[in-house]
Amino acid sequence: LPYIDTIATDHAPHTRAEKEQPYDKAPSGLPEVQVMLPMLLNAVNNKSLTLKDMVERCVINP
Repeated sequence: LPYIDTIATDHAPHTRAEKEQPYDKAPSGLPEVQVMLPMLLNAVNNKSLTLKDMVERCVINP
């Protein structure tokens, strides 16, 4: 993963009123925090990513 510097999620809570706006007006985000760690550990297990690289990109770089 030499071309990926940071791995993160975007947890940004919004009110029901904000979520019920038309699609093009509603706030967006990527709330995948619950799958990020299992997905990355799977990549480590498959040797696609080292544990060191995972920690650097999730903790040190951001």
